[in-house]
Amino acid sequence: MDKALRKAQDFWFYCFEEIGKLIDVHKNGYSTWAGLWSDRSYFVLQCDTIVYLSPKLFDRFVYPYIVEECRFLERTIWHLDGPLELKHLDKLLSIEELDAIQWIPGAGNPDAGEDIWLPLYKKILSRGKLLQIFVSPKRVIHILHEISSRRVAG
Repeated sequence: MDKALRKAQDFWFYCFEEIGKLIDVHKNGYSTWAGLWSDRSYFVLQCDTIVYLSPKLFDRFVYPYIVEECRFLERTIWHLDGPLELKHLDKLLSIEELDAIQWIPGAGNPDAGEDIWLPLYKKILSRGKLLQIFVSPKRVIHILHEISSRRVAG
């Protein structure tokens, strides 16, 4: 398993650099599906299958690679995809090189603009991370009032 993970990780780094050359990132910058642009290397990291992993298995098979990816890139966002990933949030927030958390509540859950998520947003922000959330225009002012507009990307 370790050899396969190492090979996949190395291939991901290689592809990131090669694609960067093709799109001339030094001239055009970096962007992803998240709708943000950066003049420095950046990516929205994710591993939606961590919902199936215990914290012990996450620590063993996923966490070291996330740390390595965060060190490889100059700017990073973790795509936190729904409540089942929250069991790994503290570990993710402990990664010094991780810049931001993008919260997606997931299908069937309250919208990201609902007050139920305010404690989550405050926790992420209190740990020094940026926050990207997608909320309806009518909820933006309310959410920003509750959590502060500092360190939030919309």
